[in-house]
Order: sequence, then C-alpha cells, then structure tokens
Amino acid sequence: IIGAFRVKVIGFIITAFFGVAGYALVLYLLVNFEKEYVGSTSQVLQELLQFGAFTLVTMIFTVLGTGISNLRSQLSGKNIELQLALEKVQEVAIKDDLTGVYNRRFIMEVLERQKQLAERGQENFSLCFVDLDYFKKVNDNYGHGVGDKILVACAHALVDSIRSVDYCARIGEEEFILVLANS
Repeated sequence: IIGAFRVKVIGFIITAFFGVAGYALVLYLLVNFEKEYVGSTSQVLQELLQFGAFTLVTMIFTVLGTGISNLRSQLSGKNIELQLALEKVQEVAIKDDLTGVYNRRFIMEVLERQKQLAERGQENFSLCFVDLDYFKKVNDNYGHGVGDKILVACAHALVDSIRSVDYCARIGEEEFILVLANS
C-alpha cells in the first residue's frame, strides 16, 4: 500500500485498465470454453456482478490513488518552496541588510570556531578591524543616502580583497571586521 503513494497518475490508470481487462478476459474464457460453466446462468450472473464490483472498486482506488499522487506532487513542490524560503531566512539571519556582508552575530560564531581550531593547533587566523574615519561627517554633510553608498562600496571592496575562505562582517555603524583563516 505504501508503494502506491509513489505511483503517478498514469500508473494508476494503466494498472486499473490491465486489472479490469484481465478479469474480463478470464470471464470471457470461462463463458466460452467451460461447457459446465455456461449451463449455470446464476453462476454467470454472480461472476458478472463480481466483475462489476471489482471494476467499481478499481475505479474508486484509481481516483483515490490519483488524488494521493496529486497531493504528493503538490507537497513535493511546497517542500521545495519551503527549503528555498528557509535558505533565504538563514541568509537574512547572518547577513547585514545594507551591505550584504556577514553580521555581528554570525562573525562571533566564526570567531569562536576559529579560536577553537587555533587552540587545538589546527589553524591560525588573523583578525583585522576596519573603521571608517570621519564617517559621521559624511552623513552630516551629505546625508545618510551617500553614507549608505559609501558603506556598501567599502564592504564590496573588502570582500573583493579577501579569499573565499575568509570572512568580512559589519559589526557597527562604520566598523567592519575581517577574519582571515590560516594567516
């Protein structure tokens, strides 16, 4: 029964068709080739009623199975959507909204992991603090929109200057931190 949940719609239809057609063939052969069977009308009528019941039950199972198969397909699609949404939520949770670099919470986890590796003697790391001097004056003189553009440009420049195994995070208004593995 559990295997039936994996069958697609066409599989249910084909299985039902062959089941009903096979039963009909058996009845045809019985009626045409069994001489004693033809003599009993009640026996033939009983077989025809059983055939009708079998056909009806087969159609019901086909409809139910098709419905289950469609629900499975929809569920699979929803699971993919949920997985994509979860990945997006996880990215939002570790990235700074403005600059797109990692946020303070995530970089603290990275630092803890790097510290543990360094304590075991497996990997050294370097830490660089970057602070944009006079940033408040930029915001005061040119507005926060210009200040935001400068922060984004700085973040992109920092990310472009490090390796793929390194991390860049924004930890304050105009403060960034770089965690450089094995350096």
